[in-house]
Amino acid sequence: PLISPSTMALLPGVAMSAATATAGFQIAAALTTLTAVPISGIPVSILLGMGIKNSIGTSESMKPGITFATKAILQGGIVAVAAKLSFVELLTTGSQGLPVVI
Repeated sequence: PLISPSTMALLPGVAMSAATATAGFQIAAALTTLTAVPISGIPVSILLGMGIKNSIGTSESMKPGITFATKAILQGGIVAVAAKLSFVELLTTGSQGLPVVI
């Protein structure tokens, strides 16, 4: 098969997570426009996901993908953002900032 069964099992939950994140970022953008206060899409997406889980819930078929999205994808994104920030700090502070980054 082109896609393994274990990967196929992740797709519904990952798709739901991606849709929730997209909606969260859209809501954050709308709130930023309405209030003129910058609002990050990340906490809005997390709160939206919590609201969905606690109100209508998620099906059993989505749980493996949601777990994968919250563990591997979200944590990988956090590491990537931290690495980017560290690299930017290193560039702006020069060699004096190296101990902070390491």
